Amino acid sequence: MLDLGVYVVSLAQWFLGTPEKTHVVGSLAPTGVDMEAAILIDFVMARPPHW
Repeated sequence: MLDLGVYVVSLAQWFLGTPEKTHVVGSLAPTGVDMEAAILIDFVMARPPHW
């Protein structure tokens, strides 16, 4: 995963709890390293966050 993406996902999980579903797509550069990534995270908001 790209360097900054992991921190954003971790912060979202800390505030909103464990997601119900995730969908991730990405692609590699010709050199084999991560070129791009996208993630959709589905949180159920019926329960209160973990404060």
